[in-house]
Amino acid sequence: MHERRYEINVIKKSFAQMKKGLQSFSKFLDHKVVLQMLKLGKEAKLRVTRKDVTVVFINIANFKEISDSMDVFEILEVLAHYFEVSA
Repeated sequence: MHERRYEINVIKKSFAQMKKGLQSFSKFLDHKVVLQMLKLGKEAKLRVTRKDVTVVFINIANFKEISDSMDVFEILEVLAHYFEVSA
């Protein structure tokens, strides 16, 4: 009986550690991506890919004050409009 309780405690601790690991992983990836990886039995792998990118730095007057009162999608709409007008 003692062995059985020991095994159950080991499983319980392992499950708690797995849960913490998944919660931590979900901080860096969309929760749906983590669930998809679990369903497919995929392992996360760190890869580096060299890419040519263009970076634009723009100073939009009062942007912080404007964007603080908006949600992400509203900000994206404003920026999309800004880039259309600027192009």
